[in-house]
Amino acid sequence: MAALLHKLLLESIDDMPALPVFFQNCQRAMRLSPQNLAELNIIADEVVSNIFLHNSRSVEVLLMLCKKGRKINLRVEDTGKPFDFLRAPEVQVDLPLKDRQIGGLGILLIRRLSDEIRYCYDCQKNRLTIIKQIH
Repeated sequence: MAALLHKLLLESIDDMPALPVFFQNCQRAMRLSPQNLAELNIIADEVVSNIFLHNSRSVEVLLMLCKKGRKINLRVEDTGKPFDFLRAPEVQVDLPLKDRQIGGLGILLIRRLSDEIRYCYDCQKNRLTIIKQIH
């Protein structure tokens, strides 16, 4: 079975409204379930918004969504400062709110919605790959 590939380039946080449209188009082409669509949209929104929010300089973000068989690969490449998603500390959700550090819940959500996550920094780009089994 041939892989289906879709791409989207974002250049600022103002481009974020293009994300749901991108995933709706992918849903039709790739025949994704509404649940898969919602989860991918949440993951991408969280990853991309954090890329723009945590970089003070101009950043380009390229999203690539590829379906092959029963797997979806969401790859996010950006030209921002290096950030190894896999080394981010786990949020301690068992602590009372007043004792928790600010941040990290988005990373926790992404980890829970993903089946596999890979990261590398190569050629001045962060490359985050999220793999999901689809149903």
